[in-house]
Amino acid sequence: MLYLHLVPQLLKFSDQLPPLHLESDPFGQGFLDEIAKVQSKTRDFRLKTIENILSKVIPNLKQLIFKKDDATGRPHLEMRYDHWRPDAGWQREDQFSDGTLRLIATLWTLLSSNSMILLEEPELSLHTKVVEQIPELIYKTRQYRKKSGGQILISTHSEAMLSSKSIDGNYLILKPGDDGEATKIEAPSDDDETAMKAGLSPADVLLPKTSSTIQRV
Repeated sequence: MLYLHLVPQLLKFSDQLPPLHLESDPFGQGFLDEIAKVQSKTRDFRLKTIENILSKVIPNLKQLIFKKDDATGRPHLEMRYDHWRPDAGWQREDQFSDGTLRLIATLWTLLSSNSMILLEEPELSLHTKVVEQIPELIYKTRQYRKKSGGQILISTHSEAMLSSKSIDGNYLILKPGDDGEATKIEAPSDDDETAMKAGLSPADVLLPKTSSTIQRV
């Protein structure tokens, strides 16, 4: 299984951090180096695919490219936004929003990995209107692959994502145990399934079950 929970600051301040030590790189510190190692034709195809998908949810996005710094040789991602000046509108990854960086890493992983993927809270730092479309973005990204790839697991507390009309799949509920007991994993009950088939969203039916032990301060 491939676990992904990209921490944007590890990319934005990579030149100030010690070298990568975690082999599986679950937090994305070596994400740009991973992109750099991919054959240029494959890399360009994946970035163009991500660009096409992101252009639907990021206003004025025109281009996403990979580039190495002429002086240091360090790999970078650059995005160009629509601008009235022809050569303006370019940003490097240290200027991207946290949500944009996380979304790029998520889509890249969906395009590149054949493993089962666990995405932890992919909605972080994203606008609600984008979060609502995450299930659709994942589905469309997978359609660009020649092979279907592994199963995708998502952990989330997002009402917006679980309310999405495009979401479909199997659900598990993680509930805190009573009196310090271990977290319980439960499948939706028959009544829950009936309610969702009747038109209620997973957010309506399942999210309240995860907050039953939270008390008001």
